Amino acid sequence: MLDAQYFLATLEGSAAKRISMNEVVTKQENQAFHITFNRPERLNAVNEVLYQQTLDALQYADNDPNIRCVVLSGKGRAFCAGADLKAHKSGVRTRDEREAYITLGQRVCEQIQTMKTPVIAQVH
Repeated sequence: MLDAQYFLATLEGSAAKRISMNEVVTKQENQAFHITFNRPERLNAVNEVLYQQTLDALQYADNDPNIRCVVLSGKGRAFCAGADLKAHKSGVRTRDEREAYITLGQRVCEQIQTMKTPVIAQVH
């Protein structure tokens, strides 16, 4: 379920809904739910916030019976460059924090693999 910090608004005169979560932007158009990675300045490199917001959006989409498919995309010139290496500098994270980051990434992958709603990657 999406946290209260997220913003959900229905666009006037449209069937589209948007949720702004900083690192991830979502938009529902008819029965398609679009999840866009929103870190173009880092080529959409993954960090904890992007992982968590992606997981939240995937869970939201999978629990909404009106959503028939999920489309993942990246804002800017890259779909996703992989892990944000600046966030992985030595000494920045404790062992527990590194393990939590890895577990979160695994949870995102598991969510995609086990969803009843199909997920499409719009890679560019």
